[in-house]
Amino acid sequence: MKTVFLVLSDYAWRNQNKSKYISETKRIVTKYQPDCVLFAGDLINDGWGEDESFDREFFTILSFLNKKKTYAFIIRGNHDEEYEDGYKRLSQSIQKLKYIKDISGSYIIFNGLKLLGIPYGIIKSRVKIQQFISSMEKADIIITHNASEQFPWLFHLKSNLIIRGHFGTIFNHANGKYILSNDRSPESFILVEYSPENIKVNYPKQKWKVTLRGKKIKSISKDIKENEYIKRDNSIYEKLFRHRNEFIEKTNKQLLIDLLKKGVAKKTLYHYLGENRFIDESYNDLQKERASK
Repeated sequence: MKTVFLVLSDYAWRNQNKSKYISETKRIVTKYQPDCVLFAGDLINDGWGEDESFDREFFTILSFLNKKKTYAFIIRGNHDEEYEDGYKRLSQSIQKLKYIKDISGSYIIFNGLKLLGIPYGIIKSRVKIQQFISSMEKADIIITHNASEQFPWLFHLKSNLIIRGHFGTIFNHANGKYILSNDRSPESFILVEYSPENIKVNYPKQKWKVTLRGKKIKSISKDIKENEYIKRDNSIYEKLFRHRNEFIEKTNKQLLIDLLKKGVAKKTLYHYLGENRFIDESYNDLQKERASK
């Protein structure tokens, strides 16, 4: 059975005409006719300085989907969690909608596929995400929302396909995982056609296309394959994942310095490896090396 998912996230309500955002989302849904819409967080506020919840505007979109009998699953992003009253109102409202469900922290079966939602509140905590990973079941698709310092944890999740919101519209692949990142919907969105044979990923705005078969990439757009930024990130995540135990055991300082040179932030290392003197010493050694040049 083929299932088409539409991925949306990070609605910047404050920066745009709200009715335009609503009408554009409706247009996209009507054009592509997905079986299910996945909302990957930051749905009622974008966090750009305005203390206001746009839960009513977002509920208008959900009501439209419900009326069309199009399923939609949502998870909480960091700004959804900051606006508790607004998200509480939204949660109460969607209980009346048959085809809409908040799957933050829970599994759901859709068209025979096992989906899992991991909200920002879990992945932002180093302790919570480690506990969650140790007890989680394997899923066909994971929907999550995370900041850059939490990104390495995605490669430990028990799924080959991870869909995330928060920043950047990027396709990452490393350590046998495929990570689809989206932000600023409805200007940006992702289409995922999932079938037993393969998974077809389409970023319409960027004109990127990827076809996945098992743990292998069957085809990929040239713009992604040759993107130096994406290649650099994939290499970084590959090394962080493979050498994690060495870093925790405080060995292989030179490789850690090399990763810092490539742009890995110290706060990312803290979140992934824990705060320790080994990271601080590696960082200080790099600063001395740069100062001596």
